[in-house]
Amino acid sequence: MEQVENIKDIIIIAGENKADIDWLRQHLNQEGYSVISSQTARELIAELEILPVCSMSVLLVIIEAKMLINPGDDLITQLSECAPDVPFVLYDRANILPSVEELLSGSTKHLMTTGSELSQCIFGTQCIKILEFAEAELLNLDQATADAQTVLTMSSAVIEIADLAARMVKPEVKALADEAIDLLEDIQLKRQCIMSDAHKESLFALINDIKRHALNGNKTLITNN
Repeated sequence: MEQVENIKDIIIIAGENKADIDWLRQHLNQEGYSVISSQTARELIAELEILPVCSMSVLLVIIEAKMLINPGDDLITQLSECAPDVPFVLYDRANILPSVEELLSGSTKHLMTTGSELSQCIFGTQCIKILEFAEAELLNLDQATADAQTVLTMSSAVIEIADLAARMVKPEVKALADEAIDLLEDIQLKRQCIMSDAHKESLFALINDIKRHALNGNKTLITNN
């Protein structure tokens, strides 16, 4: 862990991309904030556990969402337990960075949650990102047109959702994703990748149901535009 002296309020930047971390650190230092960084979830957990012991308060954690998806791991649960009230802001390269005051007030389009809600927020965020891509593919598909690539793309998306739901123990979402997988397999194998209006309506309905279940409980999710 990095050594910080005579500092009480800390912002932690957690990410795998060193260029992003350095840019964010410089940006926040210019705003007058003290910053430390971690490149793995385990480093972040260690910092969140030890800083309060050193009379330091974590004001904010800015983190890459992809750091928190790790099959067979309980890191998200550990983060939730060691920092239940610490604000977490999820970012990506296309969407960084307003002022800290804007982040803490929730008056931005960034995704924000607290440690206690982190697991649900990460799951919902990842699902929505995947489904929006699949939904766009479905909207662009012409009626009664054979399009094997679109069917394959959508299948890959819902398989990814099913895998994520299984890893994060979301049985309702897993069941809906499996239903979508079965429907797409039927379209691919029995319908020669020709998607009827009825097929499209069924897939849109399944996508909406998955979104609803994936976001269930995201009371602290902020997505202001």
